[in-house]
Amino acid sequence: MRRLWFPLVAALVAASAPALLGQTPDAAQVMASARAALGGEQKLSAVRTFTATGRTRQVRGNNLVPIEFEINCELPDKFVRKDEIPAQDTDPTTRGFSGDTLIQVPPPGAGRGGARAGGPPPGGGRGPGGPVPPIMAAKQDFARLMLGMFAASFSSFPLTFK
Repeated sequence: MRRLWFPLVAALVAASAPALLGQTPDAAQVMASARAALGGEQKLSAVRTFTATGRTRQVRGNNLVPIEFEINCELPDKFVRKDEIPAQDTDPTTRGFSGDTLIQVPPPGAGRGGARAGGPPPGGGRGPGGPVPPIMAAKQDFARLMLGMFAASFSSFPLTFK
């Protein structure tokens, strides 16, 4: 029986060693590689403004509701997202920020509560210490978008990678 265990354990150690050694321990190297794959540092740094439009869907009850959105961004500290739900007879909602100033239409507490479609509930959702302020929720949306588009963070919502 001992003769069978030793070769099996040795084979498992030999097979797992390259996988353990092949992982990159440095987050900066991973982010730099991602930025290179997205076009390189020089091209990504040249982007100052962009507009993204699209359509998504959200589950509401038993229905899948279409949502049309437009995102306008001026790097590094201006971001706004406008959501419109064609299936509902309501005005579009807008949420974002310019520096440390919240942009929200309708204003907080008016109409539907000012929450953007597909976003956190009015008040910005719940965080570990209680409700997340609406400007922080908008900046978190911005940070997620920037990670996906540029594999980086900006001074308006800096991130640390480990």
